[in-house]
Amino acid sequence: MIEKILKDIKGLFKVQDKAKFLKQNIPYLAFFYVGNIFSHHIRAYTGGDVIDKIFQGILELNTMSFIPSIHLTDILIGIGVAALIKFIVYSKGKNAKKFRQGKEYGSARWVA
Repeated sequence: MIEKILKDIKGLFKVQDKAKFLKQNIPYLAFFYVGNIFSHHIRAYTGGDVIDKIFQGILELNTMSFIPSIHLTDILIGIGVAALIKFIVYSKGKNAKKFRQGKEYGSARWVA
């Protein structure tokens, strides 16, 4: 399974149609942006542990700055969020049922 995933990841870097590649990956750029600004918002709070910072950040979403951060931690968390969403979408696509085209399913094919 890991070998298949690594093979598919290697296939991702071979881009034939750049416009199609860009259209497919724009949603992940949006998730990178959201992860980046939320990480910056959480990192700005002092004191407490991570859970306290996250709860405080959620409670004060109206004070969030929408300018992306260039801090390394924020960039890495943004990349992590985008990669996590891409992995979720990838695994959902791989686990989709593959129905046979033009054939009936289940017990209906045994009737008459």
